[in-house]
Amino acid sequence: MVYRRIFLLASILVLPYAMHGQALPAGSRGFSYQVGGAVSLSDTDEVTQRIKGFTVFADADFTKHFGAEIEYHDLNIITPQDFGESSFLLNVRYRHEFGRFHPYGKVGAGIGSAIQNEGFYKTTSSSSHGMYAFGGGLDIAVSRKINIRLIDYEYQHWSYPPNGLTPWVASIGAAYHF
Repeated sequence: MVYRRIFLLASILVLPYAMHGQALPAGSRGFSYQVGGAVSLSDTDEVTQRIKGFTVFADADFTKHFGAEIEYHDLNIITPQDFGESSFLLNVRYRHEFGRFHPYGKVGAGIGSAIQNEGFYKTTSSSSHGMYAFGGGLDIAVSRKINIRLIDYEYQHWSYPPNGLTPWVASIGAAYHF
């Protein structure tokens, strides 16, 4: 009696997986991800000159078209007017494949930090704010493992007082595809 219950329970747990036991077609993937970096340029919407820095990102595609992205922008490397920004975003991505070309769109939310350095400003200060962003870009597969991020453009909206901050960030980089 005990063995029947164990067998029944095991059958209920294993049977759904056995029914989906077919292999994927040779040209498709079930799950893929890539990790990369980029150089970035931003119009801060706070000062007149553009700032420069870097971006690191990780993309995970759960289906053929939908996935997620985590990205961090550090735009504090070249700040002519001593104003920098950094942001951490979680995005939902929709991507399509046209041979080696992979255009995508994304929307996400996160936290942004604005940094004012002494020099152009009277004192050094920083503040963190909630934000959302949307954008898109184009990845080009140059090999099975290397993708070039030809362009990634993102429009952000920060809850920065008094009326918000709306910077854009453009990036060019590369990624290793697993």
